[in-house]
Amino acid sequence: MDRALQALELLGSQPLTAVQVAAALRIDARTSRRLLSRLTEDGWLKRSDDRTRRYSPTMRIVPLAAQVVRRDAVSGLAMPHVRAVSAELGGPAHLMAPSYHSMLCLVHDDGTMATAGLHELVPCHASAGGKALLGWWSEWRASVLSSPLSRATSATIVDPRTVLADAAAEVIRGYATEDGELRAGERAVAAPVFDGDGAARWALCGSVPGSRDLDRAGRLVAEHAGELTARLAALR
Repeated sequence: MDRALQALELLGSQPLTAVQVAAALRIDARTSRRLLSRLTEDGWLKRSDDRTRRYSPTMRIVPLAAQVVRRDAVSGLAMPHVRAVSAELGGPAHLMAPSYHSMLCLVHDDGTMATAGLHELVPCHASAGGKALLGWWSEWRASVLSSPLSRATSATIVDPRTVLADAAAEVIRGYATEDGELRAGERAVAAPVFDGDGAARWALCGSVPGSRDLDRAGRLVAEHAGELTARLAALR
């Protein structure tokens, strides 16, 4: 069971062969083939028809993940804070979590209703949510910076040294800003939300429309993120 879950998590980032999965999980290649064949038979994986015979997850896992997000206590506790950020800043707001080299929106409020589920997936280095967490999560940051960073717009920061400098500054400041780096003309702010063990696991984010001051918006979001962190700590 443990190996099956590890294989699913590993293949979530990119398709791999049985030999590559065996190397990553440190298991025998024959064991890897048996495991992957069983997961394919059960509908969790699919195998490419070309000579590489690479495995990747199917959509079967998506409804399961969506139900987990909708029922999770973190989503419920975050809901009022996401609503408040949306109302106070006058734009969409989100709770986001890292997903490999991206950020996944788990709770979204478009100004009319907050919903929990699987929403938008965006590059972490180009979004305020990702930038808010890169300074706190060293292993994830190293993984992100190990590959070339892609441009979403002409303003996207792709130089690893600049990303590192920004991450360090955002830890000191307590929030991150985004100014046209994900979508031209759009701005946002985000602050880290910590779990009961003090690890930064999520980011509370808000779009900043018009000419509103980014730093003032950042402090507002950081305040709500601190309140959500305190509520999560009380669950322990």
